[in-house]
Amino acid sequence: MGMSCHHTHAASAALGGLTVGLLLGASVPEVIMLSLVSSGAGLLPDLDTPSSSATNAAGPLIALPLRGFRWAVRCHRGASHTLVAALCTAWLVYIVGSSTSQHFYTSSGMTPLRYIVAAVLALLVAKPLLKFGTSLRGGLRTTLFVLLGVGAGVLVAFLALTLGTWSIRMLVPVLLAVLATRSLLTFDVARKRTEHPGDVAPEGRRPMLRKRTRGMLQLGVGFGVAYVIYRFGAKPHFDLDLAIAVGVGYATHLFGDVCMNGVPLLWPAMPSLSRRVTLSKIETDGPADHVIGWVVLALTIGLFALTTSGVVSAPHLLHSFA
Repeated sequence: MGMSCHHTHAASAALGGLTVGLLLGASVPEVIMLSLVSSGAGLLPDLDTPSSSATNAAGPLIALPLRGFRWAVRCHRGASHTLVAALCTAWLVYIVGSSTSQHFYTSSGMTPLRYIVAAVLALLVAKPLLKFGTSLRGGLRTTLFVLLGVGAGVLVAFLALTLGTWSIRMLVPVLLAVLATRSLLTFDVARKRTEHPGDVAPEGRRPMLRKRTRGMLQLGVGFGVAYVIYRFGAKPHFDLDLAIAVGVGYATHLFGDVCMNGVPLLWPAMPSLSRRVTLSKIETDGPADHVIGWVVLALTIGLFALTTSGVVSAPHLLHSFA
């Protein structure tokens, strides 16, 4: 079973998150954050296959847990491609957010998990800086970037522990936003099939930005999302808004795959995972898939431009739906 192009899923989920942010009356920074988080959530269902963009982004750190997850969901486009999975994911994001929002700048609450999160965030920050430094092929600049990477990682770990459980609250949105950025920065890069069914490899047209530059941009996005949560996270219903964006992003992936040979969308109401809801049979990762991705990306960019310019707002959208 083939996978839809991950760029199409990322762009569709970004549009869904952007719309959610506008309908909820969020500020522009919150709308951007919700769009990126939703875009990352739109890639999560494909964690059930080892060749997906989300799986490759995860790296060796969680390779073993992902193997267990793939064993549990049985097959690609199985249990992870259901509305129940979308609702459970959104619910988990809400529970994590609401349960970690009480201990801000305190040393109490979830101490072991906080150390793990601090280490993950430190690695997330240090890795692109170290890669950028080593790509400079020696010399003073390499030394400076290596030192900067180590220092930034230590500083972020210290800040994460200082923030109390809010570091845990930031982790999932930051990772989802970085995942979305990773996908969108390689939009529509030509790919070829490998000798293993379902696997794909880069070929032909290269991304506009070098890998080390993309890594630095992903780092900037991560810091930006963390700051938005720090700045607006105390608002009422913030965790609920975030959970809604994640649920919508996840669901856009499912409805996209419904148009591409189908998914067991209504399981367990339809008791067999082999019984799929299908609206059409667009070729996965084919020309139509890529065209849809580009159209949705253009709509997302256009709506974002109208939003930041003040032309479109929540009242306008609500009036158009009325």
